[in-house]
Amino acid sequence: MSEQDNQVMPIASCGKETEIDTPQTLIAALASCALLAFVSACSSSVRKHANAASSAQRAQGRKLYVHACAVCHTLTGHDTHAEGGDLGVLEMSEAQMVSFARIMPIPKMTKGELRMLARYVVAAEADEAKLRGDVPTVP
Repeated sequence: MSEQDNQVMPIASCGKETEIDTPQTLIAALASCALLAFVSACSSSVRKHANAASSAQRAQGRKLYVHACAVCHTLTGHDTHAEGGDLGVLEMSEAQMVSFARIMPIPKMTKGELRMLARYVVAAEADEAKLRGDVPTVP
């Protein structure tokens, strides 16, 4: 065996330098990098799917809001003198908004529809607050 065969070879493995002294170590380092790349690709796909689902849910929440709430309420983040007031100034949590919606004179909704409606109102209020430069007090 030559002296070159016994040398330790430093390589960059997944962002850090690793010493490779055997073929098994090289295979393990490459497998780790491949696994990391696979997990990263999967999580990116999951995020894209979650964003698409949340966009669809937000659209459904908006549809529920327009159908059930917009007759009396606005959602601008400031007083518009609407009959029922502006929901954007309430700064409610999702759970508080669900509770509020249950006592409103709106068409009967399932629990899932109430949650979608509440998520939409809370998200819209947060979006309006960002545009105004306000920091919402309720997450």
